[in-house]
Amino acid sequence: MALPPPGPPEARGRARRPRRFGFTPGELRRALLALGAVVLCEVVGTVGFQLLENMGWVNAFYEESMLATGQGPAIALVHASSKVFASVMGFFSLGSVLTTVVFVLGPALAKIWHEARIEAEQEARRLEAEFAHGLHEVREELRRGPPPEGPP
Repeated sequence: MALPPPGPPEARGRARRPRRFGFTPGELRRALLALGAVVLCEVVGTVGFQLLENMGWVNAFYEESMLATGQGPAIALVHASSKVFASVMGFFSLGSVLTTVVFVLGPALAKIWHEARIEAEQEARRLEAEFAHGLHEVREELRRGPPPEGPP
């Protein structure tokens, strides 16, 4: 299988895919799937707390939200089954929230990191050239020797 020629997609005869909300279609799909996982965890957790602890819907949603953000349980749980459920939901919910943050912010942070690295490399090359120029001037002065002494 032959590899495609190097260069941007336009050079290979393909048009770039349009960006929506700053994301490529693949990045947007991953972000939406990750966000869907967070919503699913919230729904399952809210229903579970409502059924296991007989909480109201608002308190059950609040409890699950606290677990999903890593704050821990907000309301003291009475039943052992609800404590086990809270532990399992805490792992899944927090994992889905962190995954969503990484999927959404990852491409933007990678771009910022890449631009900062390029800027740092350019600055290093500029400083290196400036240092080399200054070193050349010092060598020329040393080669010429001390200035001749004469009447002031």
